[in-house]
Amino acid sequence: MTLAAVDFDLRLKDLGVTGRDRQALVFVEEGRAMSYDELNSVTEGLKHELMSGLSELGPACLLVDSPDGIGSYLLLVAALRCPVPVALRSRLDGDRTAESLLRAGIAVLDASQMGTLHALSPGPGCAREQVPPHALILPTGGTSGEGRRVIDVRTRMVPSQPRPLRLTSVLGWRPHQVQMMASIPPHASSMSFLVEGLADGNTIVVPAGFRASAFLELIDEHQVRWIQSTPFHLRMMQKADNGNVSLGSVRALVHMSARCADDLKRYWIQRLGPEKVYETYGSTEGVGVTVVDGNEWLERPGTVGKGFFTKVRIVGPNGETVPPGVQGTVYTSAGRRGAQVYLNSRGDVRRSADGSVSVGDEGWLDPEGYLYLAPRSLSRITVAGETFDAEDLESVLCDHPDVADAGVCSVERGEDWARVIALVVPEGESLSEAELRLWLRSRVTTAIVPRRIFRVAALPRDGAGKVSRRRLQDLGERLASTGRSE
Repeated sequence: MTLAAVDFDLRLKDLGVTGRDRQALVFVEEGRAMSYDELNSVTEGLKHELMSGLSELGPACLLVDSPDGIGSYLLLVAALRCPVPVALRSRLDGDRTAESLLRAGIAVLDASQMGTLHALSPGPGCAREQVPPHALILPTGGTSGEGRRVIDVRTRMVPSQPRPLRLTSVLGWRPHQVQMMASIPPHASSMSFLVEGLADGNTIVVPAGFRASAFLELIDEHQVRWIQSTPFHLRMMQKADNGNVSLGSVRALVHMSARCADDLKRYWIQRLGPEKVYETYGSTEGVGVTVVDGNEWLERPGTVGKGFFTKVRIVGPNGETVPPGVQGTVYTSAGRRGAQVYLNSRGDVRRSADGSVSVGDEGWLDPEGYLYLAPRSLSRITVAGETFDAEDLESVLCDHPDVADAGVCSVERGEDWARVIALVVPEGESLSEAELRLWLRSRVTTAIVPRRIFRVAALPRDGAGKVSRRRLQDLGERLASTGRSE
């Protein structure tokens, strides 16, 4: 058995005794709270069922769905107690994770529905990739749209780490706290905070999906102390924050996963206090992480912080380390030297001679070692000789009271020019394209005002709130070709 699975398994058994009456999971939609005693008992039984299925299959990986209710959360916890690799299938994933595992020569026990376990074996001639038994296989590539599977070897090890080595040690985290997360597994940080939260005896409030006003009310109702969010969720909560909630219980608000607009960041710093707002920059690939708190950010607006047990350097086009203030490719070193990052080794990370790695982000360091990120290429748009970040225009659009969500892309028209279009999710029925374009003209330059604005029911976002730029582009091109909203 692996140390990671044993530690998590034994920790839940211990909490089932020492913290038996403490609430472990509060499922808002079902109106049910589960104690650590009940959580341990139920998931122990499920674990034995899973292990029985695995015994008939031999060395294999468990495949479970991204959780969205009591049953799927309990199944995920049970899987994490088993000493085998666990793969998570996202809602948009279909059979791709299972297919990736089989191509890697790894047998699969599909446990998406207890009672109907499905065993899948790789075909003949498939060489088995070596995946550690404590690994999590997580989908990534949500922004780019490229489906990859990351071999995460850190998340299940967190409960066995000394507390000062844990990222949460600098994020206002306390054992036995009440926590709530806006994004859901298989988002890597959500998985990590779920595992660590349960191992620390926390009470985890599980919302019924994400509705901004309800999320804010739950903070007060359950006296939530620690919150994980993303800029997308923060923007929605800002719009829903009408002053009817105090948020006085909050000790830490941690956001990640995408660039946060300055105005949005300042809003939450003012709302909660700079000492309670934290930002992290990292990736599902687990190749390093930076951290910045609100006070540091106010002194250096735009930074994503310094490395946490992570060395950060900026590399120029010829592989040279560039000085502070010069933009280049971000490379980090945090202990995964030489380790395989992706299942099937697809689209492996960039590696330098010193063992540091990059997932392709661009940025620069200031003289004190604080990292600043440049816009990702997929979100950069050039029209009429002006280059801008789509996320900046999306942030402005979301400031409009009748816009619930917005995405921006460009549609090519011939070789020499492109036009900007926006896809917006309306808040109510009063949104007018002409009125919205007029409103934008007073806030952005004329060149980047969208030539067309289409209404859509929803944007292609994943559970972490990230928009898939490739799917957004496909949707935009389809709407532009028809000239009609959905």
